[in-house]
Amino acid sequence: MAEREFRDVLGERHIVLYHATRLLPHEVTAVRLQGLQALTEEGRHLRLNAVVEHHGNEIGTERLEALKGSGPLSWDELQRSARLGVLYAVTPLGETFADAGSTMTVFLENWGGESFYWTAKTEDEVAETISELTRRSLATIAEFAIPASWLDRYQYLWQIFAGQLGGWDSPCGEFRNSQNIPPEYILDLVHEASPRWPKEIGPLVSPQDFRLTV
Repeated sequence: MAEREFRDVLGERHIVLYHATRLLPHEVTAVRLQGLQALTEEGRHLRLNAVVEHHGNEIGTERLEALKGSGPLSWDELQRSARLGVLYAVTPLGETFADAGSTMTVFLENWGGESFYWTAKTEDEVAETISELTRRSLATIAEFAIPASWLDRYQYLWQIFAGQLGGWDSPCGEFRNSQNIPPEYILDLVHEASPRWPKEIGPLVSPQDFRLTV
């Protein structure tokens, strides 16, 4: 009852959320121009095609193409259904990372998200390719604001708001968003050199030359 009434009050007001990832230089530009996309098979392939275009000569086209058939989307229907059509995001930022620790920073430490980097745990050649892309990318937190009505109802919004005001333990949550985030909803791309980088995360290893140009 409390959640339904709280969401009725929020209506179409926007909620600020955060998506943790690593972006290659051309991907930073793509997010600024196109926004964020919920995971699809086509979007995953297009992302890899762009990586091949920009880094195929350095890393090897065959090595990069091999990533297309790797990862949990190729394992079973349970893994696919948990990820396809979804963009995961959290709020508030600092409290989430303070509470979740390495289960959140792993997305900042490995390029590609779960649909790519999970395979690196079991396949050495894939692990080497992911490492190459990780070294060329920058840990980035995408900050965006979407209407409250877009959020799934598995997480209680009222508890997050009340917890912030009341000083509760772990007043934070993760949301499964099924909508693509248009570029006008992107508020900021927070990278490690930014003064907004959360102290709860601390420093991560990133390419110094890229850091200076973002």
